[in-house]
Amino acid sequence: MSEAEHERTAAAEEAAAARSTAAYRAVLPRAVERCRTRTWVCWRYLVEPAEVYLEQAERHLELAAKHRAAAQALAQAEARACAGIPELDRDMSPFAHRADIESVAPLFTLKVEGTVATQILQGAQIAFRPVPGLTPERLQRIVSCHLERNAVLGHDVPEMDYCPLVPRDVSAAVISAGERLVVQVQSQEPGSAQEIWARAQRIGAPRAAPVVR
Repeated sequence: MSEAEHERTAAAEEAAAARSTAAYRAVLPRAVERCRTRTWVCWRYLVEPAEVYLEQAERHLELAAKHRAAAQALAQAEARACAGIPELDRDMSPFAHRADIESVAPLFTLKVEGTVATQILQGAQIAFRPVPGLTPERLQRIVSCHLERNAVLGHDVPEMDYCPLVPRDVSAAVISAGERLVVQVQSQEPGSAQEIWARAQRIGAPRAAPVVR
């Protein structure tokens, strides 16, 4: 869930808690009065409905607190990852700079079972041409910022349908390959790995990228 979705869900849980609390306050006095005046036999079932409403309210408030905490954690993670990153680099995917990208290529891992070796798609590797001022550390920080920001947005960023950092369960590492920088974007989830590669191909025609192990 995105930060906004967590906040909306928390608000809905708090509203449900308020409704349950109101029902508790409406039901309990009648039950107490009946028991006090002995108008009816004070069976347990007369009081239990009120207690059920109170228990429901408590559960809703617990869920609301968890969603608020999750939203705050996402926001804090983004703030840490994006601290010091220029606004342009926060708002624009590094892979939007197509003129600075030299090549894209699929990223595979080798799975060996007995005498059979199979290549498993893990994602993509995107090689950047030398860019003045772009160091491995700086590019890694920009990439990490976008990963956290995409999590805050719930991985729903339609305007970046080309960016391989958007799908869920994605990690990315920047590696030096001579004068070039290669970003390895990968996922252990097959669906996300396929999506990474599909998005990478939208950046530019696949060409041989430096193989970094």
